[in-house]
Amino acid sequence: MKFRYALAAVGALAALSVRSLEADPAPMRSISVVTIDVPHYAGGHTEIDLDEAFLARLSPKFTLVAEAGVKRYAPDNVVPRGGFGAAWDFGGGFYADGLFLFGWASALSLPEYKAGLAFNYETDTAYASARSVLRSEQGSFSSVSTFMGQWTWSKGFRVLGMYGFAWERDVGLGHSVWLEAAAPLLPYLKPRLGGTLSRETNGDLYATIRAGLEVLPWRDVKILCIAEPYFLDYSGAFTMTVAADVSFR
Repeated sequence: MKFRYALAAVGALAALSVRSLEADPAPMRSISVVTIDVPHYAGGHTEIDLDEAFLARLSPKFTLVAEAGVKRYAPDNVVPRGGFGAAWDFGGGFYADGLFLFGWASALSLPEYKAGLAFNYETDTAYASARSVLRSEQGSFSSVSTFMGQWTWSKGFRVLGMYGFAWERDVGLGHSVWLEAAAPLLPYLKPRLGGTLSRETNGDLYATIRAGLEVLPWRDVKILCIAEPYFLDYSGAFTMTVAADVSFR
């Protein structure tokens, strides 16, 4: 299991998920994420991950989630997947969400799945979450847990921090720390800068620089682009993520 890929997915969605308790939530919402991961070694295959999640707010407290995606590990190893999830608002800023995805790796004749559960707290200025995910990918079973916090000031300046740890069967434990700050240049343009320091489950050590831009062209549209080069043991690797969050009113 590549711990950095799991954290990249969490990082891509982090800025898009902190809107569930807004004062006027949209009844329907779409979140699309494209991640391109270039390996650090010659001859490796570029991995491409496409995900589309559709959220329907069925009541003031209950939201249904449907998600579909496809991951290209190699030209001859493409895995489609799909599944469902839900979110429940307990009130007072507390809510929980869960998701289960299932796919089939035909190149390996193996199933793949991901099951996750998160507990969240959100106010106008603060966001905190604890998330745990069990996953089986390419014949490897692992778990990833993350603890995230975010604080936003009145001028829109935002600081985010996350600690994550992973366990991979027959391999070992991995850890990661991620810090990031964002500040608006304009009401619709928010650059962000941060980085990570991580140890993979196989013992590899790496650091990244995360440079991103958040664009809000309309009230109900948010676009996020993140470029992330890698250093130390994964020097030469590079991840590019583009995410779009669209609300329908």
